[in-house]
Amino acid sequence: MTTRSKATQAACPLDRRVGRGRIVEGAGIFQDHHFGKWPQCCPPRSEYEGEEYQYCAKNPDMIFDVEWDGHHWVCKADGYGYLRSRGEAGEYGNGSIFVRAFDGVELVTHNG
Repeated sequence: MTTRSKATQAACPLDRRVGRGRIVEGAGIFQDHHFGKWPQCCPPRSEYEGEEYQYCAKNPDMIFDVEWDGHHWVCKADGYGYLRSRGEAGEYGNGSIFVRAFDGVELVTHNG
């Protein structure tokens, strides 16, 4: 049986955490087969409606529904893993954002 050191447990706890939070600027992320550092990502096209599309979130301080599963954070928001609330035709948004490091997300509220 493999045991984890206290330092490893603190940096990457096994217990599930759910809440709302924001991704820390510069945190390593992956989304839709792309890797980068927040806020570089694949935002929904509607964020740049009427402008040239950029691979960068327009609101890097946005709040996500977040869940830590013991290995990484799953971060979802409107257009980032959730269907767009405005219901644009053909606008499904893009995938959830995954953050590997436990300290890559700052919790705003914690539900358990």
